[in-house]
Amino acid sequence: MDWPQRFEKTLPSDLGAGAQARAWLADCLACLPEESRPVIPDVVLAFGELFTNCVRHAYGPGVAGRVEVALWVTPEEIALSVQDYGRTMDTTHVALPDLSRANEGGYGIFLVRTLADEVEFEAPGGIGNRVTLRRRHSPSSVFRPEGAAGSG
Repeated sequence: MDWPQRFEKTLPSDLGAGAQARAWLADCLACLPEESRPVIPDVVLAFGELFTNCVRHAYGPGVAGRVEVALWVTPEEIALSVQDYGRTMDTTHVALPDLSRANEGGYGIFLVRTLADEVEFEAPGGIGNRVTLRRRHSPSSVFRPEGAAGSG
């Protein structure tokens, strides 16, 4: 296989496009070697949170827009970029969610930061938002909650 692998997709800013987009991303990540594939659910979950934030917060209900997704897969890491052209969001002031209480929302940025090795937030040209996350995909980098199969 030639490295890096690069994939791109443009999505409508519609929550209904999320399931198909997550399936597309998982299919793209199937290019990973078998031993690295346990990171796929983490990356897909982080993407789902970023896509939902674009639709709900950058564009808002009923506002048509687009979300551009770029994925690079190398032998060492995955880099995923999600960009919208809606309202710019300042993520520097996003508070940690209160994990002692169940809330309907407010976990997105926290989850993305938890699931990725690096996260970069920017507003290119002051228009919209671009979030780029990086995740190493060696088997030792796979997050496994305590008590989950394979943890120890």
